[in-house]
Amino acid sequence: MGDTDADSGGLFSGGTLQSKNTLIRKVTINILSGAVINSKTGDINIVADGGKSDNILTRTTGSSVGFVAAFDGMLASTEYDNRVTVNVQRGTSIVADDGDVNIHAYVSANKIQNIMDIGGGGFAAIMD
Repeated sequence: MGDTDADSGGLFSGGTLQSKNTLIRKVTINILSGAVINSKTGDINIVADGGKSDNILTRTTGSSVGFVAAFDGMLASTEYDNRVTVNVQRGTSIVADDGDVNIHAYVSANKIQNIMDIGGGGFAAIMD
């Protein structure tokens, strides 16, 4: 969670009140040449999964600020770069005698939230 809170501040002047989150993830499965994966009964499941349970909250808040002047604004941002790859090289053997071969690469995110909130300012001026 990225959280910036200008709570109960006396004077906030200039600039941008901001919170930022950055998540960069790479999930890779490499099945190299010469690999042998066999199942006599049942399926073969090869799964690369990135992000299914991600809960990302980026929050910029302020309340009870006494005086805000020349305020450029607020920013809550999330950069999310999630790469999931399954590489199966030539010369690999994957055999399920009595089932299926399933190869999956999943990219997802459960929840991404960007929240901005300012309230209760005593005096505010020149917000671009």
